Amino acid sequence: AYDPEVIERDLSRIQGLGLNAVSTAIMADDAKAQHLLDFLRRCDAHGLKVNLHPGVHLSPMDDDWSKALDILRHYRVWQHDTLFAFDLAWELNLGTHVQRRRWDSQWVDWISERYGSIEAAEDDWGCQLPRDETGMITNPPAGQFESDGPWRSMIAAYRRFMDTLSYRRFSEARRQIRALAPRQMVSFRMAEA
Repeated sequence: AYDPEVIERDLSRIQGLGLNAVSTAIMADDAKAQHLLDFLRRCDAHGLKVNLHPGVHLSPMDDDWSKALDILRHYRVWQHDTLFAFDLAWELNLGTHVQRRRWDSQWVDWISERYGSIEAAEDDWGCQLPRDETGMITNPPAGQFESDGPWRSMIAAYRRFMDTLSYRRFSEARRQIRALAPRQMVSFRMAEA
């Protein structure tokens, strides 16, 4: 899908508008095609700086985040002055109830650490934790995030848990990128921040 003529035309228009930076992303599967290298060279020729998201459909919340780091290593990003920043998440969404199940065991650990036990947490919140079909504790269903009810304290606790989980993962991703490219900025755009 990378057409250098189209890219050149668009970058000329961007430069003509007086802009000085662009944001872009690369698909992990496309890294070896060298499109990004061509794009960075073209941006440099137009006096444009680049904010790069290294891996569409990847974020520090994913277990395969290392693929994004592989892309950065592949392109030796520390050598490109055109790259001024990295975007860790491209409008991240933490997923549906089913998708969030991957963090259920960490949710249980977080509750136990903060409240001492599941029972103490349920007493404090005045509601029971949701459980899956096997009776295991799971994350709250979407409806409890979207409407008020006796579960409001549990939802506040779950949001705090997700903040903590996100902070840890994003901090580690930032540390890893800064180890590769210490001069560039690191940020993220999170739809559910």
